[in-house]
Amino acid sequence: NSDWSESPPSAPQAQAAHEAQGAHGAQGAHTIATIASSPEAWEAMIGCALGPGEWLVVDQARVDAFAECTIDHQWIHKAGAKTSFGGPIAHGFLSLSLLPALLQGVMPKQPWVGTELNCGFNRVRFVAPVRVGLRIRATAKLVGV
Repeated sequence: NSDWSESPPSAPQAQAAHEAQGAHGAQGAHTIATIASSPEAWEAMIGCALGPGEWLVVDQARVDAFAECTIDHQWIHKAGAKTSFGGPIAHGFLSLSLLPALLQGVMPKQPWVGTELNCGFNRVRFVAPVRVGLRIRATAKLVGV
């Protein structure tokens, strides 16, 4: 069962959930609203797919605000842009910067951790554009600790 609500999964539960999700990781995943009460409980979730999280609309106002902050006013992000994607697209770095918010409710809480820091991402690629006005959400897979 991959729908843990009160206590962290045991290693057999985590493995069963991982196997039920198949080789495609997040496909078939469920949001895990749980508390990883110890480092061992966190380790038991290795291999589990987490999510998907809540939907978030990437609207033109958000894209414009990001462009202003980053001084990236490329035409492809502007309202009314005629692109091969069917309209303006969001900045790739805007999508990336939304990950902490998109992962809220997806990642288990860790009360034993004093401070959480974002130390970056490995192997980030923008494999598909996000057209302005579309909804996005996140999934995650714990691959190691």
